[in-house]
Amino acid sequence: MIYNLFEEVVLLKDISEKGLKKGDVATIVEHHPVAGGEDGYTLEVFNTLGNTIAVITV
Repeated sequence: MIYNLFEEVVLLKDISEKGLKKGDVATIVEHHPVAGGEDGYTLEVFNTLGNTIAVITV
């Protein structure tokens, strides 16, 4: 499935090394297509004040 840039998504599992929890909301900021494989995405995760708390690639 291909998601759109700047679409909001919800994490489906904890990413403990970044302090992120299942259910945290993130914004897609980059799409990484992989020929013959599963695409990757870079996500920016914000706190409730709108500050960036993490940028991750999944």
